[in-house]
Amino acid sequence: MATDTPEALAARCWAALTTRPDAGPDAGPDAAFCDLVIDRLNQNLRRGAREDALLAAMYNNRAVRHLRAREYERASADIEEAINLTPETAELYLTRGNLHLAQRQFLEARGAFDAALDLSGGRLTAAWLNRSLANRGLGLVAEADIDLQMATGRPPSGGASLPADDAAPVALSAPARAGAAPDSRSR
Repeated sequence: MATDTPEALAARCWAALTTRPDAGPDAGPDAAFCDLVIDRLNQNLRRGAREDALLAAMYNNRAVRHLRAREYERASADIEEAINLTPETAELYLTRGNLHLAQRQFLEARGAFDAALDLSGGRLTAAWLNRSLANRGLGLVAEADIDLQMATGRPPSGGASLPADDAAPVALSAPARAGAAPDSRSR
């Protein structure tokens, strides 16, 4: 492991987490590998922005693994660590929102999706979709419909529109159903 680059370790971590996502936190023979990589990167005193970004991505990936297993406290701890490392990364707030959405904490979910949209300049389609679900959970049907229209690239008449360069939105998470553990595959 000492000769692996941080990027290679992050890729191996992701592969370990997605080996058998239906099997929960211990899926696959290398499921504990991410824990080891995270520990090693945390021990590296000369960590820079690149390593912080990779570490944040691994915390995010592990949070998704915990979220799928409905281990909400562990997922919350990991996503908060990730956000502390790189608070400007919109996709992390998407995971935080999905965590709240899975727990039916609709107001908190909406706040996290708002942050994801602010940081991404409105380019995270999954944040629009999932904020629509949070708004529906709050009984805000009109707002939910607007979010859904924004996600599909059909802004409401007289309303806001997506940025012109939204040709290829990037999101770590796919739309979630209220009460279900969201999916978090890269596009």
